Amino acid sequence: MNDLPSASLIIERRIRGHLPVTRFSVSEVGSVMVAVPDQHQSRLYRLGRLAHTGDWQEIADFSVETLTAWDIASSGEAFVAATNDDLYLFVGGRKKRLLTDRRDVYVAASITAAGDAIAVASSDMLMSAYAVTLLSADGKELWAMDLPVTLTCAQISPDGSMIAAGSEEGLVYLIGSDRHMIWQFDAEEPVAEVCAPSADQRVIVGMRSGKVAVLEDGAKLWESEGNGPVVACAGAEDGIVVIARDAGEDEHTVECLARDGSPLTAYSAPSALTSVACSHDGRYVALSCRDGSLHVMEVQGRPSRLMDAQEGTALYENAVSMANRGDYTDAVPALIRSLELDPRNVDASRKLAETAHSLVRESLRLAEESLVNGDYAESAHRLHVAWENCVYAPETASNVLAMRERVVDSMLGRARELSDSSAEEALDLLNVLLQVDLANTEARELLGRLEDEITDRLVREAEEALSSGRPSDAVRLLEQARDRSSSDRIGETLAKARCEEALAEGLALYEARQYPQAILRFRKVLSIDPQNAEALRHIEYAEKIGQDDALFDRFSKLE
Repeated sequence: MNDLPSASLIIERRIRGHLPVTRFSVSEVGSVMVAVPDQHQSRLYRLGRLAHTGDWQEIADFSVETLTAWDIASSGEAFVAATNDDLYLFVGGRKKRLLTDRRDVYVAASITAAGDAIAVASSDMLMSAYAVTLLSADGKELWAMDLPVTLTCAQISPDGSMIAAGSEEGLVYLIGSDRHMIWQFDAEEPVAEVCAPSADQRVIVGMRSGKVAVLEDGAKLWESEGNGPVVACAGAEDGIVVIARDAGEDEHTVECLARDGSPLTAYSAPSALTSVACSHDGRYVALSCRDGSLHVMEVQGRPSRLMDAQEGTALYENAVSMANRGDYTDAVPALIRSLELDPRNVDASRKLAETAHSLVRESLRLAEESLVNGDYAESAHRLHVAWENCVYAPETASNVLAMRERVVDSMLGRARELSDSSAEEALDLLNVLLQVDLANTEARELLGRLEDEITDRLVREAEEALSSGRPSDAVRLLEQARDRSSSDRIGETLAKARCEEALAEGLALYEARQYPQAILRFRKVLSIDPQNAEALRHIEYAEKIGQDDALFDRFSKLE
């Protein structure tokens, strides 16, 4: 460890309360996508991208409770987040609660690079049964697979073709997106983390003992030992493995290993580690620490400048081919990357300006077409693409701003029309509008009014459900209301509804003579309402019946 070369640190920031970096957080130029808490509003986070120059580019803001797991798509437009017993999907700033018909405890949650599939590992409330579940881009359950182990971690591959899962018992599973078991492997000790970095069925496994193994086709390629349990792991397309370990009070290390397991570089962190991520090509590594510090480093032992230039030239030639056949969307980032690898390529610079101009022109045409067809979300997306790329073709900026004004005015007018007849549809439109024009005061005022109206309606319906003896319906409605507002009234009514729901479940289990499970529900009631007479009385009844049954069993054996 001491003989390894030090990493080259390019970002070091103290950002208290930032959410741990996730596997797609780091770009191929060393910037890092990070969610930071708002300074004035609790539970509100601002997601943005931080460059090593200190520049900050905001992507979106979102409100969320204390998380046990989260994972974000590479664009930042979609991410999945789990609390202890709730699962949420965020798309374009909109929050949607998933698997609302379940009462599960969530162990892990991950999303693909494109945000088009989600995988979660969960258990039932009693921690007696575990499953891996695959969901679609809109959060609908596609399938669930029960596994006879205690799951500790799970991750979907970037392309969504497979899911890796690890367990307390040491078993590692690789499951295809079509629900078939590709392979399983016995690591023979508890698994702390798994990482599925690519589509080649290679899985990185970190154990609590400190061992790290790389598996391929269900067999071990190599294994290494380290000082301290594995906290997190990450991997790159070219096979680089990144391991974060906490060996003790003052030993918090990140190691980068080559595809064959040989060491590349190492870094000592100032405090306990919470997560680690690396760029797609393995060049940059980011880590979050418990003290709130964020670090981004460049991995040593990477290809030489000459090799970079050769790679840049090959990438440039490929980008020219894409541009010539009209594939401007892929050609622009390829040209940018080629210039990063070979800054002296003047032809690539000229081609970038020319291609970006074509991409902006094409994006504005499609934005106009979508606007005429009433597809506001698509129009906003095309406008966003045009705005992002006019920096490389500044002569197009005035055209982009003119289209932006048209799109905003059209969406705001339509939102006003919908506000009286379809508040939810109007809200969806306003959220799209605010992605285009973040500072639009009129849109924010209308959004606030509609949110309040919908919240009031949900609370009224929940109170009616409670009064008619439907606590589960009330809980569902109040959780929707809580996602929109955190008022004391909602919190108090939700607590009452959960109390009545748990009491009803407990009474049903009691009547079914399932006394241990009934006691658990009654204790949940008491955690909300410690003086609930009915729960206290039925716990006493159930415990007495249990004692009588045990006594009966003893006498039966004696006889």
